[in-house]
Amino acid sequence: MLRQRAGVGKWALTISDLLIVIFTYFLAHVIRGLLDTGISGLDVYISRFLRSIPAILPIFFITFYMNNLKLEEFPLERNEFHMKTIVSFTLGFLISIFMLYQLKLFFQSRFMLFIFYIIAVPLLYGIREVFSRKVPPIRVLIVGSSKQSEEFFERFSKTIFTGIERIEWKDKTQSIAGIKEFLKNSHVDWVVVLGKDYSEWMKVCTDLGITLSIPLERFVKQPVFFATLERIGDINILSFHRSSQRHLELFVKYTLDKILAFIFLVMAFPLFVVISILIKLTSKGPVIFKQIRVGLNGKKFMFYKFRTMYHGADRMKKQLLNFNEMDRVVFKMKNDPRITPVGRVLRRLSLDELPQLWNVLKGDMSLVGPRPPLPEEVEKYELWERRRLSMKPGLTCLWQIRGRSEIKFSEWIKMDLEYIDNWSLLLDIKILLKTIPAVLSGRGAY
Repeated sequence: MLRQRAGVGKWALTISDLLIVIFTYFLAHVIRGLLDTGISGLDVYISRFLRSIPAILPIFFITFYMNNLKLEEFPLERNEFHMKTIVSFTLGFLISIFMLYQLKLFFQSRFMLFIFYIIAVPLLYGIREVFSRKVPPIRVLIVGSSKQSEEFFERFSKTIFTGIERIEWKDKTQSIAGIKEFLKNSHVDWVVVLGKDYSEWMKVCTDLGITLSIPLERFVKQPVFFATLERIGDINILSFHRSSQRHLELFVKYTLDKILAFIFLVMAFPLFVVISILIKLTSKGPVIFKQIRVGLNGKKFMFYKFRTMYHGADRMKKQLLNFNEMDRVVFKMKNDPRITPVGRVLRRLSLDELPQLWNVLKGDMSLVGPRPPLPEEVEKYELWERRRLSMKPGLTCLWQIRGRSEIKFSEWIKMDLEYIDNWSLLLDIKILLKTIPAVLSGRGAY
């Protein structure tokens, strides 16, 4: 019931957001035109509006849609959602400015863009306030003990678009006759049965066409994080997921990965040439180091990086195991004698990772995600640690920005799982932005 209503609200609000963008963008052009040339020169600004709006509208559609997916999370704090909306609009605004100016697609007045921003933000905020207060609440009958009912009502009463109006029912006998009579004579949208005895309620609600919900914990005696119900022919399939299934967001993430990887590869081409020459001149062996790594759901792939060690360094690893400075399965050594002088500089600045942009372009990796482990490391994982393979591996992650090799393996795993459990496009952007100062500082890089 809540998710269906949130799905409608998500699309309704996204359409509303786009209409606000169109209206305020047009209004900003009109105001700027009136201030600049008066009524006689408005046609120039309206023409600029008509030429540029098709370019920026898809950008705002993506940012708003991703933001409004938040509506499907319960409970949802109103102020938090308002703040995320402003952040999403600002992101779309900055990307639009980049397109309009850096790519030189159109000429636009900076003052006009300022007017557009200061008008749009309060309108977006105001529309959300109106929606949150005007959408009719769901009339819900909660069946269970007083404590169960109070906890359930408290948990969902903070949802922004799907307010709940609680219906009181005094009959403690819960006879079939009493259930039928009450539901027939009351306006009830949703019945939630928290107790064990739900069979009579299910029969009556099915006959009356009223939505009935039962906590999954009644049937599954272990923690379940996300569950989805799908219908295949005449069979209902219940699926359990450890993380939210945000397929559209993941599609956008991996599409942006390939676009950005291609751009970064082109921009970094001079660096590739210089680094390749330095490696070739200072040590024997190939420029690119290739290694089998483990990716999404255990899939193995060929992993690339600039060679930073002397040729044949793998054969020396057994002799150095006693000097390992990491715990458990990962081998890290601060003053590793196998690393070349050039390799030490490359590692400190993370330049040895640049060839992995090709892995991103191929689809084996993402820009942000848990670092890809070696097959022999995965074999030593405990069962719960293998969940870090449920997300495509990345060039950078929380571990990279919080200290890298200074962090023990157990904490490293927890950070990867923290990333997977809280993943969003906004989190990826934050990690990418924090990676730059982390790399420049060289902290934990060896």
